[in-house]
Amino acid sequence: PFDRMVKARATDFGVIPGHSSSLAQDWLNWDNEYTSWKQRGLEVDACIQFTSSSFPRSVFNDPYQAGYNYGYSFAKHFGRLSGTGDISTIEVGNEPWIGGVGYSDPNFYRQVLSGMSQGAKEADPTIRVLPAAFGNLNDTLSRVTPDHLRYLDGWNIHTYSWINTVKGRTGIFPEHPLSTLHSVNSMIRFRDANTPNLPIHLTEWGSDSAGGG
Repeated sequence: PFDRMVKARATDFGVIPGHSSSLAQDWLNWDNEYTSWKQRGLEVDACIQFTSSSFPRSVFNDPYQAGYNYGYSFAKHFGRLSGTGDISTIEVGNEPWIGGVGYSDPNFYRQVLSGMSQGAKEADPTIRVLPAAFGNLNDTLSRVTPDHLRYLDGWNIHTYSWINTVKGRTGIFPEHPLSTLHSVNSMIRFRDANTPNLPIHLTEWGSDSAGGG
């Protein structure tokens, strides 16, 4: 219920210093966080995650229309044009290829991407729209079509500095020739050959760390 969050151009952003939201739970008023980040000079990139575990295919009567409605409402509230201006970028999904949380049928993601990207752009042409990050080139080509490109402002990639050893996936310094960080180079080659005007956004990354296990 975006209309019950902070109103556009408001100066009172919830719990501190007051309460301008009519939501029952203050933590659902996302402007509380986003506005403070923006005021400190950060650009906010919101990843809109919809997973098969929380939102199975059966709840989508029309994936395109559901994506359009959500993208339009989100951008209308958070965009610069007529909203709070708290969000500069939205990502349509996170990693839809991952088993258990993603959707195995690429056509379903294509429909949601079509709707959400178009809805967001029609609500606020100034908001940056990115697709999700995909598992590999074949996955990218199965989930994004040339028709999507008119509503997208770049490609998205997640990468870490890992190497596969007998112990499994292990953190390695990013300069290592086998580091998975070099997947960025593959994305750059793909972009240069097919969509030279689209930038690449590295929205999730890490180096020199094996992670938390």
